[in-house]
Amino acid sequence: MTATYHTRVCLGDTLKRLGITVYQLQKEGRGIVARGTCYAMARGDCDRIDLSSVEKIATLLEQMSGQPITLSDILAIERREA
Repeated sequence: MTATYHTRVCLGDTLKRLGITVYQLQKEGRGIVARGTCYAMARGDCDRIDLSSVEKIATLLEQMSGQPITLSDILAIERREA
């Protein structure tokens, strides 16, 4: 059997863990990252993600939470058995 991989946007989980709402994120990110991008990524409703948006969101989250943010706080890749 061959395993396959599935990418999942997990920004919503990270926002909950940090106690930050999507509204707070998009408000803080006004002029930096599109409001629709914040909401879509928080819902996990993305087929494609612009890397500069990921960088901007990570920067905003770190500024807001005071905690270092890694790619795994925004995206997860999960192995699935075929």
